[in-house]
Amino acid sequence: MRPRLRTTSLVGLLVPLVTAASLEEPHFHRGRLSPYQLAKPNLLISSSDEQRLRHGESVMQAVAAADGSRRMVAVQDIDVPVHVVMGRITDLERYDKMVQGVDSCVNYVSKEEGGVKTYKSEYKIHAGAMKFTYYMEHRSAAP
Repeated sequence: MRPRLRTTSLVGLLVPLVTAASLEEPHFHRGRLSPYQLAKPNLLISSSDEQRLRHGESVMQAVAAADGSRRMVAVQDIDVPVHVVMGRITDLERYDKMVQGVDSCVNYVSKEEGGVKTYKSEYKIHAGAMKFTYYMEHRSAAP
């Protein structure tokens, strides 16, 4: 019974931090991830990776960023036009139907300048009994 009380207390402490997110005010941390560069990632695809791709499987790799952080990149061969793939990836407001754990995703900014589309989105997600709201800025350029 005692560990349950500790868990409840911890969740009680986290909730005010999570609900403090705001559309109008910048966050004190200014974002924790450095932005992706709009360019092809530098990947090394091995012969075993090529074999998996030929069989319709995806390949995931961790890629080191300039700041030392690591990010995951997925590669998969799909026989559809690029605009269809990018259309699905940037259909953020339908992520609740395509991505498990996403309850809603609403774009509050959507603009295009110089061939670069920018979306600012509010995500509401859940993991088990915990629910979170967070904000992301996405940029995409035509391939």
